[in-house]
Amino acid sequence: MINKVKTVYHVTLEEAKRQIGLDQDFVKDDAYINSLIKAAHSIAESRIQKDIAKTTNVLTRYDFAGGTIRVNEGNLISITTIEIDETETPLSNFNTYIYRDRFRVELDSDIDTAELTVTFETGYDTGKIPEDLKQAILIRIAGLYDYDRAPSVLASVRETGLFERLTEPYVCAHVDYEREN
Repeated sequence: MINKVKTVYHVTLEEAKRQIGLDQDFVKDDAYINSLIKAAHSIAESRIQKDIAKTTNVLTRYDFAGGTIRVNEGNLISITTIEIDETETPLSNFNTYIYRDRFRVELDSDIDTAELTVTFETGYDTGKIPEDLKQAILIRIAGLYDYDRAPSVLASVRETGLFERLTEPYVCAHVDYEREN
C-alpha cells in the first residue's frame, strides 16, 4: 500500500486567476480557486496515470523477501529512504532503474524482513513541469471555474481534444510489469 501526500502544486493562485480572467485583487473566490487547482491536477494525473504535483509517497511491504523492489509509480524524483523493520539506519546500498511508468530498486543483497518501508518523491520538482502539462491544468481550471461559460468552454476543449492532446505524450500505456528485460 502506498500513502501519498501532495506537497507542491504547479499552478499558483495568481496564474489560475490570470487564466480565468480575474483581477488579482478579487479575493472572494481564492479558496475555491485553490480547490480547483488541486482538482485540475488530479484530473490530469488521472489521465496520465502518474503524479504531476510533487508527492511524498510511503510504500510499506509486509513479509518482504528478496533483493528487488518494483514500484508501479511513474515520474520518480528520488528515493528518500528504505527502511527495514523501522530500523534507525536506512539502507543506502541500492541501485534504482527508472522506467516511464514505474521504477525498480535493486538491493545489494537479498533481505527477509517483516516490514519494508520505502519513502520516495514523485511528480515534478518545482519549476520542472512541462509547459504543455501546466497549460492543460490551467485550461481545466478555467473550464471548472467559469459557471456561465463552462458548458461551452468544456465542449470546445472536448471538441478540439486540446486537454487530451496536451496530456497525450505523458499517458502511460499499461504494461506487464513481470516481463521486464
